[in-house]
Amino acid sequence: PEVVASKSWGNNITRIVTFVRLVELSSLRPLWVFNVHLDHESQPSRLKSVEMLRSKVASLVGKEPFLVLGDFNAGESNPAIRLMLEPIMGVSGIRDTFRAIHPGRKDVQTFNGWQEGVDGDKIDYVFVSDAWAIRDAAIVWPATKGAFESDHYPVTSTLDLN
Repeated sequence: PEVVASKSWGNNITRIVTFVRLVELSSLRPLWVFNVHLDHESQPSRLKSVEMLRSKVASLVGKEPFLVLGDFNAGESNPAIRLMLEPIMGVSGIRDTFRAIHPGRKDVQTFNGWQEGVDGDKIDYVFVSDAWAIRDAAIVWPATKGAFESDHYPVTSTLDLN
């Protein structure tokens, strides 16, 4: 998995995590952003990818704020998603921004496959460390019937860095 374009753990398509450390110019406060696209077929690949992602976060971020976001190809009850919510290096408050704002919401489908619908699983996420205040989160369904920009609905979050 550390080799660009490699395939590991049963995935047939190359998958990726990209990450960057950003620094706000006015305050010099750093933050990390990790963006993932996990395998859609192999559960072992998803789980091992999340384990590796968590290890990468732990080795890089220290006490700095971070976001982990992207297409996890896993519903909310999937062990890979449950693992994402567990503490990393003493950060106990890792949260799914959408669930923080909409804890009981049922219409959460994020993969649309170019078809109408809102009753499927949420497989796209924005996870944040406890350094963030979550002001809003949404799944954005098209305003015009059949107007899809992607095979996934956008997931948005409005955040403040504490």
